[in-house]
Amino acid sequence: PGKHDANVPNINTVPGSDVFYVDCRLLPPVDPQAVLDKVRALASEVEERHGVQIEVSVVQQQAASSVAETSPVVAALSAAVARIYGVEARTLGIGGATVAAQLRQRALAAAVWTCLAGTCHQPNESSSIAAAIKDAQVFTHILMNHAHV
Repeated sequence: PGKHDANVPNINTVPGSDVFYVDCRLLPPVDPQAVLDKVRALASEVEERHGVQIEVSVVQQQAASSVAETSPVVAALSAAVARIYGVEARTLGIGGATVAAQLRQRALAAAVWTCLAGTCHQPNESSSIAAAIKDAQVFTHILMNHAHV
């Protein structure tokens, strides 16, 4: 669950309806319609079992295709990450709504990388200034060595 709408303002009334949202992030190869079909099937089971009505709707959808591992932008990013961080970049997929997903929806080749502190979406979420500086160096490396990307 990602969000829950307010329903009744007092504590001694059972609400007649309840609205909540589920944040469901999918990797590019996962078919969003198949996931939605499964959610609707589960909702139907709950409706039958408990005599309730459930409406399932998509509020926001940002699925985008992945960028090819052989893309020049992936090669440039991999080279920059290797040079600045001293590690070999791996191509993965993330199920998040990144800026790259928005660019790929517009048919632009875009790749994302991250250096995380392991505290995303948690209390006391934090980031590293040292990593932010290195990230800036990655951008600079790409711009100075791969201007054609």
